[in-house]
Amino acid sequence: MDEKTRNSYLAQGVVLLCDAIGKSEAVEVLARIEYLALHRPGEEIRFLINSPGGQVKYSLAIYEAVKGLSVPVATGCAGMADGSAALLLASGTKGRRGALSHSVIHVTDIWRARDGIDKPEQIEEVERIRKQLAKTWAECTGRPEKVVSGWMSSQKRFTASEAVEAGIIDFEVPGADTLGGGDVDILGLFRPCGD
Repeated sequence: MDEKTRNSYLAQGVVLLCDAIGKSEAVEVLARIEYLALHRPGEEIRFLINSPGGQVKYSLAIYEAVKGLSVPVATGCAGMADGSAALLLASGTKGRRGALSHSVIHVTDIWRARDGIDKPEQIEEVERIRKQLAKTWAECTGRPEKVVSGWMSSQKRFTASEAVEAGIIDFEVPGADTLGGGDVDILGLFRPCGD
């Protein structure tokens, strides 16, 4: 996505995550979150996600920034939230997390890279992070760690409505086909039904 489009969304208080999460994408997202926190103090930050996820350490840096904000963070999925991007979607302020109806939310074991890990201390570190991620998922969804660990190990995919039932998001925004073919208001993700 070009810089002009990203800046247009930023002017409306929206941070976009539309690529795989690596160092450069994480730095950009963190800078935009910080920009909004400084230039729009006290205003809700809106985080729009359409991402295949990415590297755990960079995803968790974004997660920590979101959770550390004193203002509400509305999260929305327009397309997909895969792996660590799904965790970022769930990290929004409860009551302010949504997805377009055709979105797919994919909860994975985002720390599955065991290839080449053979030292006991490396295995212990992977297991420590895996347990921490299950705890984090449980905190975001209100579900027991055993349940979310099952989602992670089974690579569970959720439709938007299933994600609502699971506690990953709070509401689903109907797509164009359910709105009589009209345009979908992407920013409508940040106005739950009934508001």
